[in-house]
Formats: sequence, structure tokens, C-alpha cells
Amino acid sequence: MGDKIERIICGDNLKVLEPFDNESIDLIYIDPPFFTNKHYAKIWGDKEETLQFADRWITKDKNGSGRASKDINIYSKWMKLRIDELYRILKKTGSFYLHCDYHANAHLRIMCDQIFGVKNFRSELIWSYEKPTASKKKYPRKHDTIFFYTKSKKWTFNFDAILVEFTDESKSRYNKIDENGRAYKTYRNKDGTYRIAYKPKGKPVDIFTIPFIQNNSKERLGYPTQKPEALLEKIIKASSNKGDIVLDAFCGCGTTISVAKRLGRQWIGIDVSPTACRLMVKRLNKKISIIEGLPIKESEIKELNGYEFQNWIIREMGGITGKKGADGGIDGNIGNMLVQVKKSNAGRHQLDAFVGMLALREGKKEGIFIALQFSTNFRIEVARLKQDNDITIHYFDVNDIINKKHLKILKEIIPKGEIKKYI
Repeated sequence: MGDKIERIICGDNLKVLEPFDNESIDLIYIDPPFFTNKHYAKIWGDKEETLQFADRWITKDKNGSGRASKDINIYSKWMKLRIDELYRILKKTGSFYLHCDYHANAHLRIMCDQIFGVKNFRSELIWSYEKPTASKKKYPRKHDTIFFYTKSKKWTFNFDAILVEFTDESKSRYNKIDENGRAYKTYRNKDGTYRIAYKPKGKPVDIFTIPFIQNNSKERLGYPTQKPEALLEKIIKASSNKGDIVLDAFCGCGTTISVAKRLGRQWIGIDVSPTACRLMVKRLNKKISIIEGLPIKESEIKELNGYEFQNWIIREMGGITGKKGADGGIDGNIGNMLVQVKKSNAGRHQLDAFVGMLALREGKKEGIFIALQFSTNFRIEVARLKQDNDITIHYFDVNDIINKKHLKILKEIIPKGEIKKYI
């Protein structure tokens, strides 16, 4: 075998998977969005990076605007395209796990039966957990479903990995010890003779009772759909061996690849969110350069959604505190300097509003304005403000930031020891 496979790939998994070789992956686990139509937004870290995790599918109307679809057929089509690709790259001896819940598990089960074949369905696992119950009019929902499929009649399965400890009551039945120290119990046969049964290592289960990650847990990273490492450890131990390749195509904060790494497996994590990919890097103690497909071109940055655009700006600018909006705008500060961020083109009107806030309300004469592009009138007015009113507006478009033209200003307002992170 050549170099160890350790990859984090940023992008739409459907496109990312296209160049993968047929039958090249030993184990695939996916935890895709659950068709809840929830919108996840979180404040992350000291720099207040805003994370967006949209558990929904955006459809375009005739005007090109996006909205969340509640059509299960759209979701099913979206999922089928991706599971087809995952089936293609799974080895004949490989295993596939699909994590879902009641929102779509019936649809996904039928789909996977069609793709893998009913005869290759192996198990329906249950992840059981405790959480507060609000309604008193229905049974509480305290479990997720995990479907387990293989591609053929031959696959890796390490039986001992799914065993759990016997209860104290069950253990007490094995109340005798042989000369080798092994616990056993005796049975009386119908003919009056006796036979013995040694205590097994544990009992196999298809219900994994593992608690949610608590808010105060060291494992908690703030990712809204984060799954516990203990759950992934059972799956990876059961369906792969050391050196096997484990892939998660909806990798989120990287639980799957983190556990795979710890257990000596090779790993590939894919996620469409640049923020999630950076979180994986931090979690696995890797360099940012490991991420493949991270948006760095001007056109790619402009295509980011509002929250991801904010995250990119905040990171490149060394951290911006203040008010953020879903459209990618920020009204905030770097140190004591006011900053205006617009995920749009900026003209004279936007400049006048910023200068009014800067000079009249805050009593300051220097600020930073970031936008996709700037009009000629914007640039002319910036020059006039400097000459006539001694007001300095530093303005940068996306291409300026990519080319590090903003570093001169950052060097003036960020401590010397910190600036190296942005060069």
C-alpha cells in the first residue's frame, strides 16, 4: 500500500465522489440531513464565527430565489443520486450504514433496498438516547435508525465489537468457576445428566443505548447534529479492520474520521461547509492545507451562502465582533476600528450610511468597508472624504482579500504575534 489515505474534502459530495474509483472504499457511514426543514445557526468560538447548518433542501422559484422545500420526493431524489454514487465506490466486501430518523426512514429503506438489493439488507440498528419530553399526547421520540447494508454475501464483521456487558442479574447465574478461572453455570438435562455453559464475553445487541453528548462534555464541539464517538466506535470496529478505508460523505464536525483515525483506519471526510471542514482540521490536529476544494477563488467565495461568507471574512480579517445578518452583512469592529461587510456590491448610498455611523454617531475618522465590488462613485467619494474631511475608508473587495491586500491594515490593529496566522 502507498501513502496512508487521510483526506478532508470541501464540496458537494455528489461532485466530489465522481472521480473516486469503483469499489475502493471498505466502510461508508453517512448521517445526512434528516428532512426536518430546520435551519441551524450557531455562534462559534471567540471570533463569534456564525455557523450555518441547513437541514433542508433549497429549491429555486422562477425568479431564482431560494426556499426550503418540504417535498419528500425532492429529498428522495437528492439522496438517491448520492447513495447511487456511494454504492458504486463501495467494495464488494464493504459495508454501508445510513443514519436517519422518523422523518424519512421509510422512504430511505425502500430506496436502499432498490439500490443494494433486499437480500443485502443486514440490520436495522437503533440508537437509543434520553432527552427531555415535552408532549404528553404521544410516545416520546428517543431514538434514531441506522440501516446496515452490504454489497455481497461476503463482508467484514467483527462480532465481538457489538457485544455489551451482561446485567448483574445475568452475571450472577454463572455462579461456578472452573480450574482456569472461567465462570459457568450448569443445566439439568431431561435424562438427569448435567451440562455446563460458560459465560460469554457479552451479549449481541441491535439497540445501542448511548447518551447524547451533554453540553458540558469535552466531546461537545457545538455542532448541532453531532453524534457521540461511542456510537461510531461500535460501527467502525464491527465493520472494518485496521488499515481499511472509512468514508463519511456528510462528515459535519468529523466524528467519523476522528474515531477512524484513533482506531487505525484510513479515512475520508466530505462536507459542503467550509466551516465544518475547518472544524475537522482542528479536531484532528491537522494543517488547514489538508482540506481539498476549500473555496479560494473569487467566484467560489461569492457563491458561499451568507453565513459561510461571514465566516470566511471573519477568519481572513483576524476576527470581527458585532452584529451579523443572514445575508452575509456584518456591522462590527476589529479592535477599535469599525468594519462594514456587505455580501453585495457597494455604491455611494452604502458609503454615505457607513460614514454617517462612523463620523456622526461614533465620532471616528477611520473605518474598513468590505464588499463584493465597489462602484466608481464609491471610490471617488472615498478620495474626497480623505481630502476634505480627513476621513479614511479602507475598502477591500473579495479579490483584494484573497491577494492579502488587507494585511497592511491588519498589521496596524492586530498584535504582532497574532498577525502571522493571516499571512
